[in-house]
This record gives sequence, C-alpha cells and structure tokens, in this order.
Amino acid sequence: EAYAVRGQAYFGKGEFDGAIADYDKAIELDPENAEAYAVRGQAYFGKGEFDGAIADYDKAIERDPEYADAFLGRGDTWHLKGESDRAIADYSQAVRLGLNNAAVYTRRGREWNMKGDYDAAITDFNRAIKFDPNFAWAYALRGAALLLRQDDAQSAVMDFDRAIGLDPSLAFAWARRGDAWAIKQQFDRAIADYNEAIRLDRNLAIAYLGRGEARKALGDHQGADADFARAQALGLGVP
Repeated sequence: EAYAVRGQAYFGKGEFDGAIADYDKAIELDPENAEAYAVRGQAYFGKGEFDGAIADYDKAIERDPEYADAFLGRGDTWHLKGESDRAIADYSQAVRLGLNNAAVYTRRGREWNMKGDYDAAITDFNRAIKFDPNFAWAYALRGAALLLRQDDAQSAVMDFDRAIGLDPSLAFAWARRGDAWAIKQQFDRAIADYNEAIRLDRNLAIAYLGRGEARKALGDHQGADADFARAQALGLGVP
C-alpha cells in the first residue's frame, strides 16, 4: 500500500518513471491488486507507451471484470492507437458498469464521429449535455457532427457559440466554427475564427487547412499555399 500511495504521488507530479517503479514493487508484493495495474497503465499512457498501458489495463480487468475506470482508461488508449471500435466497446462497458457521466459519453461520441456514424455521435453528445449542460467539449463535438452530417450549419454555429462561451480557450471550437462560416460562404468571419484558433493552438492543423481554403476562396492564393503547407507539415493531408 505504501508503494502504491507513493506511486500515485509520483503520477500526480507527472513523474511517470517513478510511478511505474513504485507500482512494479506494489504488484510484486500483491500480484492480484487490480488498482495497481490500472494506475501503472495510466503511467504508461502518460509516457506514450500505449502497448504497455493496454497490457496493464488488461491485467486489471482480468482481476476485476467490473472495474469501470480500467475500461475507461483502456478506451482512451485505444482512441490514441486509432482503434475506434475497441474504444467504443470499452466506453460502452464503462457505461454499463455505472460510469454514466458527460465525459464518457463525449468520448464515445467522439469515436462515433471518427467512424462516420454521426447520428450515434449526436445521441451521445446529447446525453453528455444532459448530464452536464456546461461541458464545452460536448457542444464543440456535437457541432462538428452536425457539420460532418452536412445538414445543419446554423445549428452547428449555435453549438460552437455555446462551447466558446463556456471555454474561450477551446481552439477546436473556434476552428470548427470557422468551418461552419466557410460552408455558409462567410469567408471573412471564417478567417477571423481560424486566426483565433491558431493563436490559441499553433499546431492545430485543421485551422490552417480551413484558413487556406477560405483564403483561396477569397483569391489569396499565396496565403492559401502557406496555410496548406503548414497543415501538411503538421500531418494533415491537403487535397
């Protein structure tokens, strides 16, 4: 228990190697401790060692099949590995085990968005907002789903307005509201939102791509080419 508590303290400070070393010892002393595996999995996740995280979450779940937080953590890891189906399965299990909250529904909705099932995504974002009407990410991602479904840009703008009102630092919401203005062919407003998104997050590729398209529509081909190059450098394919 002492090793586990100290490991948690290391984890809280972001000292993941120290946390892992202490949880190694805790597990050596108590190999059936599901929580020790789960928290060590979080530390591996923090280090970006996703395979190690999955292995530890697996062990935690083997020892306690009703450990909802372990399913949630494993779902987050599958998300970063690009495994949306597995992430959805784990988030769904976390819900069945009692994690009915805005965060888990928003995470699952994000995966539905990535799979292109926008109706399922919107249903989950609606659930998230019902649990927490002030959860900015749920509005931002629901707005994105509405845009991707290509049927309601104005409702998407309203969701982005709400997200920005709740969290003005949410660069994703500014960038996606820029997308909505661009769809409505209000390119100056779109560029203003992309500018703010980039000010908040210099590495947000979707903001450069969107601003490039808006600049191109306004005839600023030099500016558009610079934005497309930046989006491509950040790993976002440019048509």
